[in-house]
Amino acid sequence: MFDIIFTTKVRRIVREIDDRGVITEENLMLDMFITSRVRRKIVVVYAKYPDFKTHVRGLAKLIKEDPGNIQRELKRLEKSGFLQSEKQGNTKIYSTNKAFPIFKELQAIVIKSQQASAEQKRARIASRVSADE
Repeated sequence: MFDIIFTTKVRRIVREIDDRGVITEENLMLDMFITSRVRRKIVVVYAKYPDFKTHVRGLAKLIKEDPGNIQRELKRLEKSGFLQSEKQGNTKIYSTNKAFPIFKELQAIVIKSQQASAEQKRARIASRVSADE
């Protein structure tokens, strides 16, 4: 059951990454505040999908980063209180700590920065189209 739910959520997230560039370097607003590229990608995934749970390798496949770097950032985010983990056998599963004091604010920042990034992208495309005419 967990595998089916996990696979469905991953497909939806990957589709959003591919279709809308959710996790790309276009996210310039977050770049200024979260300087680590890997940490930024992790924060975006867990802030946008607070019910999402995964292990290091699953997240590595999703955001296309090195599992060692991801594990280091996950530990930092867990130590700060943004993430929480639980052991399932030999695997450590990470999830969002919804009780994190600034979770709602961080979630709002992630969503607003993605909306602003999408608007900037549309404006660039519109300017290219009008320049070609």
